[in-house]
Amino acid sequence: MLPDDKIHFSIEMSLREVPFPKMDGPRYRIKYAGRDGTVTERDIIVQWINSAKSTVSVAAYCTLRGRMRSFMAERIIAMVDSVTGDEIANPLKHLRKLQSSLEVR
Repeated sequence: MLPDDKIHFSIEMSLREVPFPKMDGPRYRIKYAGRDGTVTERDIIVQWINSAKSTVSVAAYCTLRGRMRSFMAERIIAMVDSVTGDEIANPLKHLRKLQSSLEVR
């Protein structure tokens, strides 16, 4: 587990200036821990969420990689809404709730 000062990341750069493609979906800035433990900051546009009993995977356009990527929700260390700038206290819980609204679109 990272110390609190490492979890809270800067949103001083206006999130509205992030170069997202013209794509629908909720937009977030996340801190994500890869399989090898490397932590990266990414801007994503969520397209769909798949949940099984023990895991939640997020399919999203990733601006860092410039393509669709799959993220394990359990590895999202911190999450900020890119439109409002609000920090999401519990990313896993938020994504489980978001799943139902994405199914309706």
